[in-house]
Amino acid sequence: MDIKHLSSAFRGIAKETRPYRARFGFVAGFRLWLSTRNSYKLPKNSVYSLNVPCLKYELWLRSGTSDIGTFKQVICERETEFHLEEDPKLIIDAGANIGLFSIMMAMRYPDCKIVALEVERGNFELLCRNVTEYKNIIPMQKALWKSTGYVRIADPTVPENAFTVVEAGPDEPDSIAAVSIDGLLWELGCSELSLLKMDIEGSELEVLEDDTAGWISITKAMLVELHDRFRPGCTDAFKKRVAGRQHQVSRHGEYRFVRFF
Repeated sequence: MDIKHLSSAFRGIAKETRPYRARFGFVAGFRLWLSTRNSYKLPKNSVYSLNVPCLKYELWLRSGTSDIGTFKQVICERETEFHLEEDPKLIIDAGANIGLFSIMMAMRYPDCKIVALEVERGNFELLCRNVTEYKNIIPMQKALWKSTGYVRIADPTVPENAFTVVEAGPDEPDSIAAVSIDGLLWELGCSELSLLKMDIEGSELEVLEDDTAGWISITKAMLVELHDRFRPGCTDAFKKRVAGRQHQVSRHGEYRFVRFF
């Protein structure tokens, strides 16, 4: 390999390892990146473990999937990192994927109940494996929706962090239980929601458009990724839903963090 190609390779490695090194330091970050690189040799969907310096327990990911991108976004780049002013009592993580956000919240707020909702079976199985040791996380294979009912995954061939759902009947093949925020709060016996996190690939439109919902008045903070590219109108519905309360919005990567006063 000549000097030009060698220099280009080093620049590529430096760019790829930057999030790891920035988060964990040069040595630990580079070692963690090497561990993720080793997974490329495995067959697609092979489950492998990572020992992450900031986590109490080993983490499980799948080779050849979107899991490593989600790991970089949540753990290395810390897009969902923020501080809640009060010790939270209940966090709903809708679109929990493999549980990374829930884990970070469980470590930061060990006395908080965290409900992790994930609709897709493969994601949910890995979520359950990842959160086993975190006793304040409650995993549920349910979709967040405008009402109690059923949905199904519209296209099961998309990446693991991009599943969208459509309404379904209870007897349809592969139908999955859906729940509204109000319904979930009633089920949990909670009258206050410390944080609602929604990364549900466009279904936030149904949740936010529901004018009859009461949850907005008892919610202290929201973390939302809006998906107008899938469902035009998500941003407008979001702005309308939060407009009735005094609030402050800040950006965290792809997410909007809303603090209500």
